[in-house]
Amino acid sequence: MSVFLVVATVVAQICTLRVLTALFLGYMGFTWVHDWYRLRHIPGPFWSRWSIFWVIRDLYKGTYINKLDELHAQYGPLVCIGPGWVSLSDPNEIRRIHQVRSPWGRGPAYEGLRLGPGVDASASVIDKQKHHQIRSKLEPGYYGKGVTQVHQQVDERIMKMVRIIHDDYTPEKNSQCHGKHLNLSELIHYLLVDTTSSLAFGRSFGCLDRQEDFHEFIETSVKKLPIFIAISASPIVQAIMKQPMLKVVMDWVGLLGPIALIAKKAAAERFGAEKITQQDMLGAFVAHGISQEELETETVVQLIAGSETTMTGILNTMLCLLTAPDAYRKLQSEIDEAIRSGKIRSFPASESEAKSLPYLQAVIKEGLRLLPPAGYIPKGCGHDSEVCGLRVPANVNVDISVKSAVRDKAIYGEDADVFRPERWLEVTGTKLFLMDETWRIIFGGPSRWECLGKGLALTQINKVYIELFRQFNFTIVNRGQPFQARGSRTWIITDFIVAVRARD
Repeated sequence: MSVFLVVATVVAQICTLRVLTALFLGYMGFTWVHDWYRLRHIPGPFWSRWSIFWVIRDLYKGTYINKLDELHAQYGPLVCIGPGWVSLSDPNEIRRIHQVRSPWGRGPAYEGLRLGPGVDASASVIDKQKHHQIRSKLEPGYYGKGVTQVHQQVDERIMKMVRIIHDDYTPEKNSQCHGKHLNLSELIHYLLVDTTSSLAFGRSFGCLDRQEDFHEFIETSVKKLPIFIAISASPIVQAIMKQPMLKVVMDWVGLLGPIALIAKKAAAERFGAEKITQQDMLGAFVAHGISQEELETETVVQLIAGSETTMTGILNTMLCLLTAPDAYRKLQSEIDEAIRSGKIRSFPASESEAKSLPYLQAVIKEGLRLLPPAGYIPKGCGHDSEVCGLRVPANVNVDISVKSAVRDKAIYGEDADVFRPERWLEVTGTKLFLMDETWRIIFGGPSRWECLGKGLALTQINKVYIELFRQFNFTIVNRGQPFQARGSRTWIITDFIVAVRARD
């Protein structure tokens, strides 16, 4: 009898396992067919219908931005790139879904950007009302209200950078510098990390002083940020991030390392019995009602976004100028003439002085347009919508191919793929307005989601360019591969090596 029971139990377990396996495979099969059926009418590669793996792979490898651009060139303005994912490149449609009263908001993929399960930040919150509440606490700090001497702190770091280049890399000032080349990507990164930390915490990280990656901040950004961005696209990670109870077992501190630890420590200092009160950006956030948990996550966002994207904008535009000699000389001549005529009197130049130079403004716009510093996280809508004449089902992630959108030939001309700053000075009226509104896509606009740090980023870019071209001449050392670049949702740029000569 006992043998019979054992055999019966084993058979029952085998049958149960088979049933469970069959149910699992049936569920997976139904899911695949359902996902395929929903987006069957939207063009795209066959393999994209069945798996999100390639999206995660290209995000990690740093080929995602260029891959989207290639797919749009092949399939058109709306492309299926994964189960429940499409990509959009039409600038008119992008502006439409960004309108203030548009039913469109952030897509489900934003869930994966949380820094912990149930922890929202301005860069991850989906709910429009909650986003507005968080943003209202942050705007005063980003706009410089309650922050001491914003421009002076930016100027101080730029002057320090200029002295370092003069003393350590120009043979005209130091005969020992013959044959010594400057890693421009590294130095600009030090500059922006120091500026961001100074404005945020009231004290600089001191990367420029040491000329090293103090706190391993840059190494963390370069090596670990692509991993974070890649896994955030996983539906499993997005599902986990919806569950606040899992916060105790999952934390991004281990992934983002020093950046997360710095943020935790800085936030803790602003709360409690012996809290620090300072007129810096964190102080402004606290003064406008941000909680300690919110401050931790916003500090991480600020440190990464405040330096990585601005650095990319500076370096990408610098590459464009160094490979376009006419534009290089024209910009330098404009700066020289502004100094001779008294249009520029400050050192470093003030923001108002920089904005008075039309060719400089055209160069900045053109450089950011040609190589946008960052991409989007997908948009979404709670009901079925029409995009580019095709039905997009509710809650589908609609990614934005920024690079494709701001190279649209109908808006920027047949030479839209060419770096030509003059295009911004040749048009007026409706044409210029359309170019400007499309250009704003780079910063997440025109919409309620526009980048909070846009103003500060442009301030730094303006000032840096005037001082670099006022003081120095640059030459690319390796013209075959000027720098290393990985493009997931933000660009990671390293090894931009240049030779420097001091100008008279």
